[in-house]
Amino acid sequence: MPKDLTSLEGKLIVVTGAGVGIGRSVALEAARRGADVALHYSSSDRGAKDAAEQIVAMGRRVTTVQGDLSRVDECRRVLDESAEFLGGLDALVSNAGISPNDDFQDVTEEQKNVYHDGPIVPHGRVDYLLANYPNMYADLSLARGLSYYTGAIIEVVSTEYEIGSVCGGGRYDDLTGIFGLKDISGVGVSFGADRIYDAMLELRLFPDNLLKSTQVMFANFGAEEGKYCLSLLDEVRKAEIHAEIYPDPAKIKKQMSYANNKRVQFVALVGEEEIKNQVITLRSMETGKQETLTLKELIAKLKVR
Repeated sequence: MPKDLTSLEGKLIVVTGAGVGIGRSVALEAARRGADVALHYSSSDRGAKDAAEQIVAMGRRVTTVQGDLSRVDECRRVLDESAEFLGGLDALVSNAGISPNDDFQDVTEEQKNVYHDGPIVPHGRVDYLLANYPNMYADLSLARGLSYYTGAIIEVVSTEYEIGSVCGGGRYDDLTGIFGLKDISGVGVSFGADRIYDAMLELRLFPDNLLKSTQVMFANFGAEEGKYCLSLLDEVRKAEIHAEIYPDPAKIKKQMSYANNKRVQFVALVGEEEIKNQVITLRSMETGKQETLTLKELIAKLKVR
């Protein structure tokens, strides 16, 4: 049988910040996949102990270890105690974050080294990101949501079109607490759909066939005409022609403007005379020319385009 690549059976794993949020979820999932786990927490042990009880119920070995990861000696102690209980270590999931309580300008070089290259965090993670992703840079003047962001903040801008940020977010601790869900932290971003659309439109990033998806639009002259056109629309769509009908009997100028802005190729005009004679007046939106066709002729004309 092929090896199960998702199994962690027998692995010995330490998860930092395992009392809440992502760290807790990672620890529980690791246990479900067969790992024995050491759960680190910084202050309150409530979340870590609850997670430990669930892991014990899965039949896996587990321990909880408290520690202040801003101190080198504490980092070593957390790892040593975890390894002693588990009988070794196979992996470390570095989920916990540390940050200074001091104002930025008051942080010492020693503190910067701990927060930036902390002994339990992969060395030089910020330098690595900046070196390997040339479009990413740190701007210490940025400010967002001062009432709830508690760590790094993120803004995304277009390098080809000046429109401000098109995406923004950052780190927040216990923001969900105001809604009754305590001790949950995370990183969130939101996208500015309008700005992204405007930038893509200006930079011509939409495929031409996307904006020309409708080949023919049936104009709507009223209830009776609309009802009649629905049966024609059904036949046209069965022929695999992209077609639509204007949703309400608005002024014809408005309907034509809609078709023009959407780059519809043809507009089908069906009024009382067309219904009486079983024909369709087809108007080219590119040339403005009109011709009278039967439904069969209309389908044949549009199928070859």
